[in-house]
Amino acid sequence: MEGFQVDELKLYMSEDIKIANGIVLKCPKIRDVAEYGESAYFSMANTLCATPSSMMVALDDMKLNYMKVKDFELFMMLCQSLKPEATYPLLGDLDLSKFKPHQVGDTEEVILVHEDTKNDESPIVISPIIHEVLTTYIRKMHNFKKEVKKAGNEITRKQLIRLARQDAEIAKNKPHESFLRPVISAVKCRQGYSMDYIRDMGIFELMDDLSRLNIIVQADAALGGMYSGMVDTKKMDKTVLNWTRNIVEDDNDKGKAIADGIVR
Repeated sequence: MEGFQVDELKLYMSEDIKIANGIVLKCPKIRDVAEYGESAYFSMANTLCATPSSMMVALDDMKLNYMKVKDFELFMMLCQSLKPEATYPLLGDLDLSKFKPHQVGDTEEVILVHEDTKNDESPIVISPIIHEVLTTYIRKMHNFKKEVKKAGNEITRKQLIRLARQDAEIAKNKPHESFLRPVISAVKCRQGYSMDYIRDMGIFELMDDLSRLNIIVQADAALGGMYSGMVDTKKMDKTVLNWTRNIVEDDNDKGKAIADGIVR
């Protein structure tokens, strides 16, 4: 993973991403998500990049300690039931259920090899590194955060699992609420996009545009506060004025930078 960088421009342009030999990640458009079904789509995307922490309840039901299960080990369990009809919006015709574990030579390393290509000169394989690249792209595309929860002792671990069970039970009884509808509505109304334009937007493009709009609103608020004398520029983070800056995880905290400079 050293030196690996997500190609954000390709994601924004909704171009296919070649992860490895025979493994290509699709960048779905909003119309693709709507046709597939929003709830089912996000469930599938979350499953592909699940972590032992996000699946701690299921692993506990299997009598497995989630803290002792590696990300790739969990993926090997999950992919056996993932058919192309479930994953095609992101992986096309690739059949994850045909990948079987193979030990690499005399080492302890285990990789997944596509059964139909195992005798080929260049078989399709998924190694822990390829899995990490794939899941990193999927998380970046959907603005997912990698869920990692570590417990310092057994009591804490059981408490985390108990709380996760409660959350799962509550979520199960909640009616589905669209995540994309308010996001699309906000971007559409603010930017004046047509519905046809929205349909052809990539999922990453939409998420990125929403984050960019938040940055622009913050910059406009900061600039307005400066001209009105309501904001002390000496106390304000000046980067908040640059609405073309790279989007980073701490951008949601930039609003606090404006508030810190408000003259009281």
